[in-house]
Amino acid sequence: MIDARSRIPAFVLAFILALASGLDGAATTPARSAAQPAFLESTGANTVRLLEEAWVESRDIRLRDVALIEGPDADRLGERVVARLPDGADRARLELSRLREALELPGLNAGELSIGGLRRCTVNLEPAPAPAVANSESPVKLDSPVTIRDHLEELLAERAGVPRQELEFRYTARERMILGASAESELIDLLPTGRRRLGPTTVVIHRRSGPQIQVRPVVVHPALVVVVRRTIRRGELISPDGIAIEEVRLQRDRGPALNRLRDAVGRVARITLRPGAVLYSDLVRAPYLVRRNEPVTVTCAVGGLEMTVTGRAEQDGSLGEVVFISNDRAKGQARRKGRRSVNARFRARVTGPGRAETEPAIDIEESP
Repeated sequence: MIDARSRIPAFVLAFILALASGLDGAATTPARSAAQPAFLESTGANTVRLLEEAWVESRDIRLRDVALIEGPDADRLGERVVARLPDGADRARLELSRLREALELPGLNAGELSIGGLRRCTVNLEPAPAPAVANSESPVKLDSPVTIRDHLEELLAERAGVPRQELEFRYTARERMILGASAESELIDLLPTGRRRLGPTTVVIHRRSGPQIQVRPVVVHPALVVVVRRTIRRGELISPDGIAIEEVRLQRDRGPALNRLRDAVGRVARITLRPGAVLYSDLVRAPYLVRRNEPVTVTCAVGGLEMTVTGRAEQDGSLGEVVFISNDRAKGQARRKGRRSVNARFRARVTGPGRAETEPAIDIEESP
């Protein structure tokens, strides 16, 4: 019974008791199981999601070993060492909070990196791998079960843009055991991380009936390519005695490698090339036939009449490239006629050393 002399009205006291009862009920609600995945939202330009379990080949634990990484800095972030297995231990746990501390990178804004995934990752030390065997299994027959490895190699070959039979895939003993399982017994999803197409490639296997698994096969492309035989300095013209065709197992994702000597001979090295280096298309260029600020003889043909004018190149140009030419003589004539500022420049196509050709009309326009 409520005392009439009490300062608290009865209806207020009843409301307080009801509220307290509701709070007690909420506190006894079963919390989410710790084993249930608890993912955090990812909103940054680079996202990192901690995995449930991972295997490493050394005691240095890199980010690519324990997390899914997406974004423009995925390759750089993946090489970051975030923890180390204690000496004598084959297994350890990496907490999400520890991962956040390890990823406080200089030059990377907090808004550009979003870290989430599971609360902790169990990291296992990989046993000593057996010698790598490339394509050791016989081709899959039509009546044989399709394995996870078959799906994985088809996916990696498609990413590399090379037929599967022309590639080599190297695995550890544990990876061969995992990938040898049949892919017909359950639903799986293969998710390559990063942008690499050759070399070590991290792939996460999502399985409906079990935890996600991470493998890191090495994709190798054996090919006959142009290789440097001696040191070639930057700006040096490449000659036949400086290069050769050799079989190389490509593991770097550098773009197309040159595979014919004629594609390299007579071109110029963009950087200094050391013996043994593979010659990629972006490492060489055509020689410049027109140099910046040097005189250029420009020809313009109109019907049976051919006119020639001398100008000054405003940029370097190789055979067939279009460059801007400045007509200093036209500028002088325009000034003598009282024009204070003119734009006597035109475009011409390089046809030879110090020579170019242009369209019939050469306009001299006043600058605004």
